[in-house]
Formats: sequence, C-alpha cells, structure tokens
Amino acid sequence: MTDFLYGGQSVYRFHAPPSRSGEELIAGFMAAVARQPLITLVTSTPVTGLITDEAGAVAGVWAGGDPGQGGEAIRARKVILANNGFGGNAEMVRRYCPEIAGALYFGHPGNTGDGIRWGMELGAATRHMDAFQGHGSVAYPHGLLVTWAIMEKGGLLVNSLGRRFTNENSGYSAASVEVQAQPEGLAYVVFDERIYRDMQAHDPNFTELVESGAVRGGCDLEPLAETLRVDGPGLAETVRLYNQAARGEIPDAWGRTQFGFAPLQAPFYGIRVRAALFHTQGGLAVNRNAQPLREDGTPIRNLFCGGGVAVGISGNGCRGYSPGNGLLTALGWGRIAGVTAAAQIQAGE
Repeated sequence: MTDFLYGGQSVYRFHAPPSRSGEELIAGFMAAVARQPLITLVTSTPVTGLITDEAGAVAGVWAGGDPGQGGEAIRARKVILANNGFGGNAEMVRRYCPEIAGALYFGHPGNTGDGIRWGMELGAATRHMDAFQGHGSVAYPHGLLVTWAIMEKGGLLVNSLGRRFTNENSGYSAASVEVQAQPEGLAYVVFDERIYRDMQAHDPNFTELVESGAVRGGCDLEPLAETLRVDGPGLAETVRLYNQAARGEIPDAWGRTQFGFAPLQAPFYGIRVRAALFHTQGGLAVNRNAQPLREDGTPIRNLFCGGGVAVGISGNGCRGYSPGNGLLTALGWGRIAGVTAAAQIQAGE
C-alpha cells in the first residue's frame, strides 16, 4: 500500500490484498488449505476443551461437545491453539479491558477467549490482558468501517461541538477510547474533495461507504454542520485553526505533525462514526517456540498457540497497537508453532 502512511510509520510497510479486505485474505488461505492433501479442515465442530495425560501434557482436544455429552476425543501429539482473543466475550472485556467495555464490537462473535481460558486452566501465565485493538471510526448507524486513511490523508475528527479532541496521527486504536468518551459516544470525520477523490481511486471499500449514504456533504462547512448536526461556529473555528497548523503558521494544538492534503478547502464531506473494539491483544505468555509458559517459565508440553491466544507486542491498553500487530501474531507465531511442532514430532518428542 503506497497511497498513505499509517501513524508512526516513516516508510511504506503495510501489505494487503487488492481489495484490502479480510475476506479476500481468508479466501486465499482457504484455497491454499484445499491444495494440501494432508490437511483435513473440519468446520462447525467447536472444540470444548483440551485433553491431558497423567503427566499434564496436552494429548488432544474434545470436539463437538463436552465429555459424556456427545463430545468426541481427537487425540494428537501436538495441539496448536489458533483461535482468536476474547473480544466477543463481554464479561472478559469488562474484566480485562474496561476502557472499551460497552463499545461496539466489530469482530467475529466466536472470539470468546476459549483458548486463553484453556491455557489458564493448565496453569499458563497471561500477559497484557488489558491490551486491545480499537478503532475510532465505524460509520454510525451504517456499521461500515471508515478507514483511517482518510485521517492520514488530511481528514480530522471532531465531536458534536465541532471541536477536535485527539491527535489523528496517533492512529485509529488510540483514538477509540477518545471517541468513546465524547458526548453520546459519537464523532465526525471531516475531509475535503481532494481526499474524497483520492479515496475513490485507491480504496474499493470507500465506494460502499458512499453508496450506503454514510458520506454526507459535498458543500461548504455551514451546511455540512447542519447535515451532521454539529455546532457550525465550532466546526468553522476548528477547521480554521487546523488549516493554519497545516500551513505551518501555528503549532497544532493536539500535536499533529503530518497533514496529508491539508489545508482543507471546500467542498467538504463528513461521516458520523462510533468507536469499536476489533480484537484483544493480551493472551498467554509464550516462549520463542510459541509454547505457553507457566509462571515459573516452564512450557506446557505439546501445546502451542498464536494469534489472539498468545500475547501480542502492543503492550498495555490500546495506544501501543500498530497496524498489522494482530496479523503479526497470527502469521508469525502460527508459522513458528507449526515448524516447531513438526520438528518435535520428527524428533520423536
């Protein structure tokens, strides 16, 4: 992706399929699995727990139900927990991530923390359980993602008073709790015609936003404020100061240093948005082989994990998240777990 830089990045580092969608990414993985004759993919068969031997080593999983309740024991020499975090478990979110509790959940409903809980039941330690990836711009009430590229290209976020409340360069995850704290939990993305046209040229998902009616305006600031139900004088003053900062005439009040296409000019556009939780970043402590660790540092034998089950690299809260951190633990730890598990089996372990 070479049409914009995410906050914190100085060179282009982000890779995505042409549609920039997770759907296309998963379709590619599914096609790759179908080409492998030694892989059996079983769907609609939820795992309900881990099987352990007398020594406490993992020996397989229970699938399709609990023991004695229709569950089937699937024995395995190695088990890799590849399910996600606990974003879909409201109780766990309230307990571990209270900053974002109550926000819209924009992830898969199956992310209920099962893998983390199974590891904890075997004595695995956890780290950074308060870490999560939030997002500060999901179109409301349309429920469509508003890519942060609009902000990186020069757009800004305001509240119902027409005032900014965050440094948009800090990124979409850090902005999530700031948006959540605004009146009625609502904010408004404001941008101009140049950003609108650039988004049309580079992001296929922007067209869906336009067609849904989420993108309003194409006019001066005063009628845009009326359309969005934002304070007009407040918005006009905010854009005036923002444009001065973009031209280098004054320091930006929120510390922003990268302004994309700004200063902004009519016609203007706006999108009403809410904050959302995308996925959690905390999880089981692991060693360099993706093996869950007990508090004493010893690994749980025959068990591996990645993705949202393993602790990520974002640190605490939402502000350490950088775009791609979730996929990093999925693809990085996933490969390490697979390679290590295979090597142990080949070595007779």
